[in-house]
Amino acid sequence: MKKYLAMLLACAMIFAFAAGCAQQNPANSDEPTATNAPTYVEATPVQNTELVTDGNETVSDKDTINIAVDREPATLNPGGVSSNVNEIIMRNVLDTLLKFDENAIPQANLATEWEAIDDLTWQFKLRDDVNFTNGEHFTAKDVVYSINRLANTTTGASALTYIDLSGVEAVDDYTVNIKTTKPYAFLEAQLCQAVMCIVNEKAITEMGEDAHGRAPVGTGPYMVADWTAGESITLERNENYWGEPAKLKTVVLKIMTEGTSRTINLETGDIDLNCRLQTTDIDRVEESSDMYVLAGAQNTLRYICFNTSVEPLNNVNVRKALYHATDTELIRETIYGVKSSEKANGPIPPSFQGKNHDLPEYEYDPAKAKEMLAAEGYENGFEVSFIYLANTTNNMFAEMLQSMWAEVGVTLVLQPTESGTLSTMLNAGDYEVGTAATDMKLCDAGEGLYAFFHSSSRGSSQDRTWLNDADVDAILDKIVTTLDAEERNKLVSEAEAMIHDLCPMIYICHPWRVYGARSDVRGLKVLPYDMEYYSKLYFVNED
Repeated sequence: MKKYLAMLLACAMIFAFAAGCAQQNPANSDEPTATNAPTYVEATPVQNTELVTDGNETVSDKDTINIAVDREPATLNPGGVSSNVNEIIMRNVLDTLLKFDENAIPQANLATEWEAIDDLTWQFKLRDDVNFTNGEHFTAKDVVYSINRLANTTTGASALTYIDLSGVEAVDDYTVNIKTTKPYAFLEAQLCQAVMCIVNEKAITEMGEDAHGRAPVGTGPYMVADWTAGESITLERNENYWGEPAKLKTVVLKIMTEGTSRTINLETGDIDLNCRLQTTDIDRVEESSDMYVLAGAQNTLRYICFNTSVEPLNNVNVRKALYHATDTELIRETIYGVKSSEKANGPIPPSFQGKNHDLPEYEYDPAKAKEMLAAEGYENGFEVSFIYLANTTNNMFAEMLQSMWAEVGVTLVLQPTESGTLSTMLNAGDYEVGTAATDMKLCDAGEGLYAFFHSSSRGSSQDRTWLNDADVDAILDKIVTTLDAEERNKLVSEAEAMIHDLCPMIYICHPWRVYGARSDVRGLKVLPYDMEYYSKLYFVNED
């Protein structure tokens, strides 16, 4: 216990945030101005953070913005190896049929209107004024090609599996029918995903997949002008874009994998926007008059996962005991920070439709945990392994958990692992306890529950519990095929309660997205999903 307390003191010294630094931004308050440098703004999941020009500012004629990203994408082709960075870039260069609004509700994009003409067929009407950057005119044939192409790609095939696609056909040049083998409630949300971006067959055929992945031909507000491996990706404004033109001519995405380096470059002005501000640098940025911080809720869950198929973790009461042995709030505050996360109770984020807000909490209670373990025959505890991605933050997380569980007699054997091996082990079910972060990519609670907990999802990149419960499967199957939103939300709430009672994971928090920006940057809005609209960014003049 002394070691545990000493470690917590060190954690607190490293991760502590200055009290009183955060300032609430009331809904009706004035927007911060460049002369009154904005500080940290706490956004809620339903009221995203935004900074726009007020009446006292004038727009600058600066036309190039430098943005730091935390990794280099493998490809910009839909369906290729995916990350949040490549998905964001793709959706600035390519277009989807539908797109999420700021509340993650599907809206028109390349498709202007759509309807379910029967339980298995959705019909989409397309824009007739869109051209690709190679001059080719956009038609229904491009939609058919783009969707069919996904069957032979890395992540596209899994997307089609979720849709349970039976076919896609061009009715005429500007009408497309998408058919499924069974009613599929999440098709609209699925069509907002980057993997569903529309590409041009002629461009891919002439360029080849690899070359197209480095400079995709799209219909978006920007196009790729240069990609210098390991350094940067430069986007130039698409002057023939069908929608509102991008405000800035050039966007330079600088690849900076180290969080401290991103912050230093923001301080010096070498970058204008840091899309991944680490929690340890929040105070540093908000205390500067030359920078500001924006933050908002995301669709992500940080959790500890149990492999429910192995002993003794196949015993629900053992899982519940370990939950009671875990001080989740201390982990959240110490590791993830109160300024960049919110408490989680259940797998569904608080703002999502269908969220069950009446779930009982598994309160931190080591004495109760010991009693429950003894009742299951583990009065002397047991040994269990814990796999996690090896880095400074996760190492600290693992040591905290190890100390907490030791208090109830459970020996946690730490297995720090590199990224590729970790994914392989989790996908194969070759683990006992692990930690992960998972996005509800469709911003739909029903789809998220299905991907996380349906037995058919075992072995996927989202199922980390290997839960196999017939009642859970049955209600999740019903959610997928229920097209009425109100009825589906009731089922989602019921399903979350069932899953919560089975305790397949320990919820740590919903991390927030945190940005650092130079004080003259405007137009950024923190969205509840992975997207930054580069076309809306601009600069203001400062006195």
